[in-house]
Amino acid sequence: MMGKIKKTAGMVIILLMLTACAKEAPVDTNTVSVEKDGTVKTTLIEDFTQSYYNADELKKMIDEEVAAYNKEAGADKVTVATFEPTKDKVRLELDFADSDDYAKFNSREFFVGTAAQAQALGIEIPDLTDAQTGATISSGKLLENSSCKMVVTDEAQDVRIPGKILYYSEGLALKDKKTVTVPKEQEKAFIVYE
Repeated sequence: MMGKIKKTAGMVIILLMLTACAKEAPVDTNTVSVEKDGTVKTTLIEDFTQSYYNADELKKMIDEEVAAYNKEAGADKVTVATFEPTKDKVRLELDFADSDDYAKFNSREFFVGTAAQAQALGIEIPDLTDAQTGATISSGKLLENSSCKMVVTDEAQDVRIPGKILYYSEGLALKDKKTVTVPKEQEKAFIVYE
């Protein structure tokens, strides 16, 4: 009986350790996350140290912008998930129905789809860097792999995707296997994942 209890306790500990290791690191910088279901979440962490800043006014302004967008869209396409002001920072998380809503709401370029879909929209795909080897892959070679998905953005922030990053464009920094940093505003940043 004691042996079964020890085995069960050992298995529970191992499962807990595996679960803890599988969790993603918390977002601590401006980040846009593409979710598996196609929704998009943005986390903004901004300085809030000026004495004239007012959290209630900021929250009201955000709520009004979200309400106006949703009214024009005819549905709830954007929601405020989190608004947390502290003494020196404010954390805002917005959830978007899809990448198109993210792009429209923020007046930015933001595409999520396949390389073939990007090409059909007239997006020119540059040569990319292999995330594992550092080698260069041509856009032609990328188009041969129709199962890969792609994020294209022009915004300086971290981009977190739901799969493993395979390739990314020049000037980006691989943060971990699911996150790349776009260090500055650019014409277009490309992240390809599976």
